[in-house]
Amino acid sequence: MKENKLKANLDIKRRPESNLKNYYIVLLETGLILALLAVTVLFKINLTSTKTEVITLVEQEIVEMEEIIQTEQRERIPPPPRPPTPVAVPNNEIIEDVQILINAELDIYTNLSYRCRHLLRSKILRMLERNLRNSSL
Repeated sequence: MKENKLKANLDIKRRPESNLKNYYIVLLETGLILALLAVTVLFKINLTSTKTEVITLVEQEIVEMEEIIQTEQRERIPPPPRPPTPVAVPNNEIIEDVQILINAELDIYTNLSYRCRHLLRSKILRMLERNLRNSSL
Protein backbone atom coordinates (compact mmCIF):
# COMPACT_ATOMS: atom_id res chain seq x y z
CA MET A 1 0.00 0.00 0.00
CA LYS A 2 1.20 3.44 -0.82
CA GLU A 3 1.54 5.81 2.12
CA ASN A 4 -0.19 9.15 1.71
CA LYS A 5 2.05 11.47 3.63
CA LEU A 6 2.40 15.13 3.01
CA LYS A 7 5.83 15.95 1.79
CA ALA A 8 7.44 19.33 2.06
CA ASN A 9 7.31 20.94 -1.33
CA LEU A 10 10.08 23.48 -1.46
CA ASP A 11 9.45 24.35 -5.07
CA ILE A 12 6.26 26.36 -4.69
CA LYS A 13 5.25 27.68 -8.02
CA ARG A 14 3.60 31.04 -8.03
CA ARG A 15 2.25 33.12 -10.78
CA PRO A 16 3.80 36.57 -10.88
CA GLU A 17 0.38 38.15 -11.63
CA SER A 18 -1.10 36.94 -8.32
CA ASN A 19 1.70 38.31 -6.13
CA LEU A 20 0.36 41.51 -4.50
CA LYS A 21 3.78 42.66 -3.36
CA ASN A 22 4.54 43.69 -6.91
CA TYR A 23 1.53 46.05 -6.98
CA TYR A 24 1.88 47.45 -3.43
CA ILE A 25 2.69 51.04 -4.39
CA VAL A 26 -0.03 51.18 -7.04
CA LEU A 27 -2.67 49.83 -4.64
CA LEU A 28 -1.60 52.28 -1.90
CA GLU A 29 -1.87 55.26 -4.24
CA THR A 30 -5.30 54.24 -5.53
CA GLY A 31 -6.56 53.83 -1.95
CA LEU A 32 -5.35 57.32 -1.03
CA ILE A 33 -6.93 58.83 -4.16
CA LEU A 34 -10.29 57.16 -3.41
CA ALA A 35 -10.20 58.40 0.21
CA LEU A 36 -9.47 61.97 -0.89
CA LEU A 37 -12.28 61.83 -3.45
CA ALA A 38 -14.73 60.61 -0.80
CA VAL A 39 -13.78 63.43 1.57
CA THR A 40 -14.07 66.15 -1.08
CA VAL A 41 -17.49 64.84 -2.22
CA LEU A 42 -18.77 64.87 1.36
CA PHE A 43 -17.62 68.47 1.81
CA LYS A 44 -19.22 69.61 -1.47
CA ILE A 45 -22.67 68.19 -0.70
CA ASN A 46 -25.12 70.86 0.42
CA LEU A 47 -26.68 69.62 3.68
CA THR A 48 -28.70 72.72 4.58
CA SER A 49 -32.40 72.32 5.14
CA THR A 50 -35.03 74.23 3.17
CA LYS A 51 -37.18 74.89 6.23
CA THR A 52 -36.63 78.11 8.10
CA GLU A 53 -36.53 77.60 11.81
CA VAL A 54 -37.77 80.25 14.21
CA ILE A 55 -35.54 80.60 17.21
CA THR A 56 -37.29 81.81 20.32
CA LEU A 57 -35.31 83.18 23.19
CA VAL A 58 -36.29 81.91 26.61
CA GLU A 59 -36.20 84.42 29.41
CA GLN A 60 -33.14 83.87 31.51
CA GLU A 61 -33.33 83.14 35.19
CA ILE A 62 -32.38 85.95 37.50
CA VAL A 63 -29.60 84.92 39.79
CA GLU A 64 -29.49 86.75 43.09
CA MET A 65 -26.24 87.02 44.93
CA GLU A 66 -26.43 86.41 48.65
CA GLU A 67 -23.94 87.77 51.08
CA ILE A 68 -22.12 85.18 53.09
CA ILE A 69 -21.14 86.18 56.58
CA GLN A 70 -17.50 85.63 57.34
CA THR A 71 -17.12 82.98 59.99
CA GLU A 72 -14.74 83.49 62.83
CA GLN A 73 -12.57 80.79 64.24
CA ARG A 74 -12.73 80.51 67.97
CA GLU A 75 -9.53 80.09 69.86
CA ARG A 76 -9.43 76.76 71.60
CA ILE A 77 -8.29 76.49 75.16
CA PRO A 78 -5.07 74.54 75.21
CA PRO A 79 -5.36 71.10 76.82
CA PRO A 80 -4.02 70.73 80.34
CA PRO A 81 -0.39 69.69 80.57
CA ARG A 82 0.33 66.01 80.81
CA PRO A 83 1.06 64.67 84.25
CA PRO A 84 4.68 63.78 84.81
CA THR A 85 5.57 60.14 84.32
CA PRO A 86 6.20 58.27 87.54
CA VAL A 87 9.82 57.62 88.30
CA ALA A 88 10.81 54.49 90.17
CA VAL A 89 12.30 55.34 93.54
CA PRO A 90 14.47 52.65 95.12
CA ASN A 91 13.23 51.49 98.50
CA ASN A 92 14.86 49.22 100.99
CA GLU A 93 11.55 47.66 101.89
CA ILE A 94 11.08 43.99 101.10
CA ILE A 95 7.72 43.15 99.65
CA GLU A 96 6.33 40.01 101.19
CA ASP A 97 4.65 37.41 99.04
CA VAL A 98 0.93 37.37 99.58
CA GLN A 99 -0.76 34.05 99.13
CA ILE A 100 -4.12 34.22 97.48
CA LEU A 101 -6.43 31.29 98.04
CA ILE A 102 -8.63 30.68 95.04
CA ASN A 103 -11.63 28.46 95.59
CA ALA A 104 -12.49 26.68 92.35
CA GLU A 105 -15.69 25.11 93.62
CA LEU A 106 -18.96 26.32 92.21
CA ASP A 107 -21.94 26.10 94.49
CA ILE A 108 -25.10 27.19 92.73
CA TYR A 109 -27.23 26.64 95.82
CA THR A 110 -25.61 29.13 98.18
CA ASN A 111 -27.82 32.15 97.51
CA LEU A 112 -31.05 30.31 96.83
CA SER A 113 -33.77 29.74 99.35
CA TYR A 114 -34.58 26.24 100.59
CA ARG A 115 -37.64 25.86 98.32
CA CYS A 116 -35.77 27.03 95.23
CA ARG A 117 -32.93 24.61 96.00
CA HIS A 118 -35.38 21.74 96.40
CA LEU A 119 -37.15 22.55 93.09
CA LEU A 120 -33.88 22.90 91.23
CA ARG A 121 -32.55 19.59 92.54
CA SER A 122 -35.77 17.78 91.62
CA LYS A 123 -35.71 19.18 88.05
CA ILE A 124 -32.09 18.18 87.60
CA LEU A 125 -32.82 14.67 88.87
CA ARG A 126 -35.80 14.30 86.50
CA MET A 127 -33.67 15.40 83.52
CA LEU A 128 -30.96 12.92 84.43
CA GLU A 129 -33.50 10.09 84.74
CA ARG A 130 -34.97 10.90 81.31
CA ASN A 131 -31.53 10.95 79.72
CA LEU A 132 -30.68 7.59 81.28
CA ARG A 133 -33.94 6.05 80.05
CA ASN A 134 -33.43 7.39 76.50
CA SER A 135 -29.83 6.22 76.34
CA SER A 136 -30.72 2.69 77.55
CA LEU A 137 -33.42 2.30 74.87
